[in-house]
Amino acid sequence: MMKRVVVGIAFSAMLLGGSDAQAQMLQWTDRVFLNVSGGVQTGKTDVATTLSLPLYDETATIGTTREVKGTAIWDVTGGVRVWSNMAVALSVSGRSGDSDGLTTAVIPHPAFYDQSRSVTGGVAGMKHTELWTSVLFGWMMPVTEKFEVMAMLGPTVAAVKHETVVGASVVEGSSPTVTVDLETVDKSVWGVMAGVDGRYLVTKNIGVGVFARYAKATVNLTSTTKLPVGGLQVGAGVRIKF
Repeated sequence: MMKRVVVGIAFSAMLLGGSDAQAQMLQWTDRVFLNVSGGVQTGKTDVATTLSLPLYDETATIGTTREVKGTAIWDVTGGVRVWSNMAVALSVSGRSGDSDGLTTAVIPHPAFYDQSRSVTGGVAGMKHTELWTSVLFGWMMPVTEKFEVMAMLGPTVAAVKHETVVGASVVEGSSPTVTVDLETVDKSVWGVMAGVDGRYLVTKNIGVGVFARYAKATVNLTSTTKLPVGGLQVGAGVRIKF
């Protein structure tokens, strides 16, 4: 629902930018702008992976679940006015956050066939980072001499590093102990970003602003496990123009 709201706002704003009413608004005269912001990415995603390995002439399975939570984000967006109220901008933003994983393993018995044992455990501090690089096409709508709103939309590349379980070792005792092996999946995928940014000028060239946008991409962690990344992002920061 949030995605539809943000995309709808951005699309509606661009349509308004091309209307006759927009032509009667204040003229946007900037050449270059720079936005430096901090904020949060909301929402969370549950990720589950399963692997199997031969053990005692049977098959052991290890399932892992973890939650990728919303975290703080940073963003730097700079652009130029290319025609009328249209701008092209390059945006770079990122976030990182660790989360604990829960493992549930089914381990065959070393002496008795078809007598598997269940073992649960945890994996602390599994890492997850995202770096978004976006080319955004914007339309600026001056509301007053000091307050302006820009709608932006464009393609993005999400560089994602996600730690996941790729193997395990088993040590027998009074009960089996399972130690998992971790590996970082490092992939870059295409996605889309859309949103709005409003700024209020404190001086001729410097102001403050807020943004709300939605970013979306999907990473194939394995052939069977997909990780959706992005979500609703909101923030505020410094706005500079020339």
